[in-house]
Amino acid sequence: MTRRLLAFGPREPRQWTCPPLLPLWAALPAAAVAGILMDMAYPDVGWWPAAFVATGVLLIAAIGRSVMGSLAVGLVFGLVFFSLLVSWTSRYLGPLPWAALTIVEGVLTAVWVIPLTFAYRWLPQLIRSDRARLILLPVVVASLWTGREVMLGAWPYGGFPWARLGMTQSEAPAASLASWVGVSGLSFAMVFAVAVFIEWVRTRAWRFPARYVAPLMTVGVLILTPAFPTTPAGTMRLGAVQGNGPSGYFDERAPGAIASAQSRASTALRGADLDLVVWPEGESPRV
Repeated sequence: MTRRLLAFGPREPRQWTCPPLLPLWAALPAAAVAGILMDMAYPDVGWWPAAFVATGVLLIAAIGRSVMGSLAVGLVFGLVFFSLLVSWTSRYLGPLPWAALTIVEGVLTAVWVIPLTFAYRWLPQLIRSDRARLILLPVVVASLWTGREVMLGAWPYGGFPWARLGMTQSEAPAASLASWVGVSGLSFAMVFAVAVFIEWVRTRAWRFPARYVAPLMTVGVLILTPAFPTTPAGTMRLGAVQGNGPSGYFDERAPGAIASAQSRASTALRGADLDLVVWPEGESPRV
């Protein structure tokens, strides 16, 4: 009888690390640039392509980071972005509430970058197929991004939903997609598209014609989706009034001053063929 000897060598350890695409000294300025670009996608500038660029820059800065590096990248992005986005609040609330809102949203954003980094670190090890990675990793990344928007839209103190990514696309070809999937669905589709492009480049998928399908289909959904079909139910004639009353938080005003300003401004619409006259929020405060 012949005895067969099987030699078992040491098992190759699984690598649970993902090398960063940028060193930390470059990732932090990149996160700041991403924050500036993201703000440019919202009013006043309203340049919608900046949202895609900012998302890509932030993801590239976050890939391969440690926990502390993730916090640093997220904090830089969050503080820069929200300080610019809500800068108008300092006009009505003063610098302290503006700074508090910026810090709260910035810190929550920084914490969210940690699971985002973990997704880029672990999923490529769990999903060995480049084809599967090209789809599944962007799905996870887009889900984490959308989940953060939903959470911040509801918590803390009732939430702050103004910074949702889908809101930047009101003048973009992708705007009609929101009629099917809502603003959160549009945010998901945008992040998914950016993450697919990043993986497409990282895995060198451009070398294989079949792997053009995922990015091309994603772009096609964003650009070519028509608006949800609706049936007209009639028309209304509206009159909008902006009385320019003393409505700032620190404005000195007599009781009823804002309502009086709105009433005076509404006299210009007297006798007009209107179904509804619209006043802005806060037109009838308690004082």
